[in-house]
This record gives sequence, C-alpha cells and structure tokens, in this order.
Amino acid sequence: DREEAAQVLTHYGLLALPTVDDEGRLVGVITADDVIGVIQEEATEDLYHLAGLDAAERMDESVLTTSRRRLQWLLINLPTALLAGMVVNRFEGTVQKVAALAVFMPIIAGMGGNAGIQTLTLIVRSMALGEIPLKDGWRILGRELLVGLINGVCFGLVLGVIGWLWKG
Repeated sequence: DREEAAQVLTHYGLLALPTVDDEGRLVGVITADDVIGVIQEEATEDLYHLAGLDAAERMDESVLTTSRRRLQWLLINLPTALLAGMVVNRFEGTVQKVAALAVFMPIIAGMGGNAGIQTLTLIVRSMALGEIPLKDGWRILGRELLVGLINGVCFGLVLGVIGWLWKG
C-alpha cells in the first residue's frame, strides 16, 4: 500500500524501502522521493474529508457539479443543525424575555463549531498518520468529551462575565 510505504519510510527515517514478491525475492525499491507525492495526495485527501469535500473536487469543475458534491455533506450534517435548533427552541420563552441572549447565540454556535473543527483536525491527522488504533476509539471519545466539557465551562464563564459587563 502506497500510504503504508510512506508511513514506514517516515517512521524509520529510511531513504529507501525494498519491495519483495510473495516468495521474498527483491522486485524493486521505493525511495523517499517516490513517496513525497503520495504523502501530498494523502494529506490533501484527509484534509478534504475533514471539510466534507470529495477528494476529486477541483476548482475548474462546473458550479452544478461542485454544488452537488457539497450538498450531500451538508444534508448529512442537517440533523445536527436541527438538533441545535430544537435546543434553542426549548428556551424560546427565555430568549424572548431576555433578548440580550440572542446576541450570544451566534457566538456560542461559532465557538462550538471551532472547537469541533479542532477535535476533527487532530483526530483525522492522527488517524492518517496511524497514531490512533481503532480499538482506542471509545477512550479517545471520552478524552475529547472531557476536553470539550472543560473548555465549555471556561468559555461559558468568560462569556458570562462579558455578557454581564456588556448587557448587565
């Protein structure tokens, strides 16, 4: 596998990697130069997946093709956006009574999105480099939930003070 060869060369700091057939006979050599393009392709693919883009998407595609590709990912994410809307709806009466809360809703949503992107970026990168075994998934999920809870409390306190100073 091209990606595995790139990881082995990188991990061990090798300049070349021999390739053998099923009988163990030398059939070729993969050099570090050979895998530079592979590493770039894999990094691009991982980055695109992180953003919900198809790795085949190019800037010279038609607008309709690009729109169709991106729309699929956005539709997959629609349920979570609807869930967030249902949470806000649950507090509609409170928001009506304290209109200043509406000012902070896009701030909280934006910061939540930023925190999610941080987690996704770290996890996708770690998976791409083979640093996260699949068996550790639940442990990593728990870790990231704890990080989110700590950061959420800290962010909530800071935003609470800002809101109190700004809106009273």
